[in-house]
Amino acid sequence: MSNQSPNLDLLRSTAVLLVFFCHAPYLFGLGGVLHVEFGFFGVMLFFVHTSVVLSASLARLEQRDGPVVFSFYVRRAFRIYPLSMLTVLTVFILHIPPWFKTPYRGPDPQYFWSNLLLYQNLARQWAVLAPLWSCRMKYRCT
Repeated sequence: MSNQSPNLDLLRSTAVLLVFFCHAPYLFGLGGVLHVEFGFFGVMLFFVHTSVVLSASLARLEQRDGPVVFSFYVRRAFRIYPLSMLTVLTVFILHIPPWFKTPYRGPDPQYFWSNLLLYQNLARQWAVLAPLWSCRMKYRCT
């Protein structure tokens, strides 16, 4: 995508930096040095970026013959789920806490499966790692 539009690279870079600088002070024990709004704005930029990229992907798929929606969702699943599942399994195996200075939460079956299959919001479970499900604003920079 970056060959087609350098503006998307700029948008992605800006979003990454805003979110990074919102969270970075916590790594060094400085607390909320930057306002939380910078981080939220970065997340919103990611949503815009994702919308543009997914729309372009759908437009490319429409030019082919065959089931567009099915092909789109299969590609998305193979892009998202393997790494997400690896992350959740790693967190449970290594007992990694969900956020800085929070305790590790044990392997309750509903908690485990809802995180592994990414339906935490439907099961009303916390995310196993704070950034795993960014649409759910349970954790903030403050």
